[in-house]
Amino acid sequence: MYFLSNKLILEHQFSLSDRITSESNGNLTLIEFEQTNAVEREVFGQASYTIQFRGKVRVENDCFMYVNKSGNGSFFESFKTYKDAPEFIPSMMKVGVRCPKGEEIEFTDKVTYAETEEGWVRVREAKLY
Repeated sequence: MYFLSNKLILEHQFSLSDRITSESNGNLTLIEFEQTNAVEREVFGQASYTIQFRGKVRVENDCFMYVNKSGNGSFFESFKTYKDAPEFIPSMMKVGVRCPKGEEIEFTDKVTYAETEEGWVRVREAKLY
């Protein structure tokens, strides 16, 4: 499982890096990614592998983002950035925050893969805390 876990970790790191760059229009860059724990399970004959990780993004350009400051749920729901302060707040738990160039933001999360006939596939998209 060691070789497989390294393969899945690298796959997720590259996928997350691409997601961050794409969603933020290049305003954020993944600069650190580290596995903090992992769990291998089998339920009803279905093998799964959950990777817990922490990461850090760097703000490349001054921008604004929506974040969840309530303490409940994901801090980031996406990495979408805005040039100007958003005028619309989609919920009471979210606020638009200014992210100055050079700021580094840490987050933690987990992602789960399941073994299928076609190989290991991601079954839960990362929600970043």
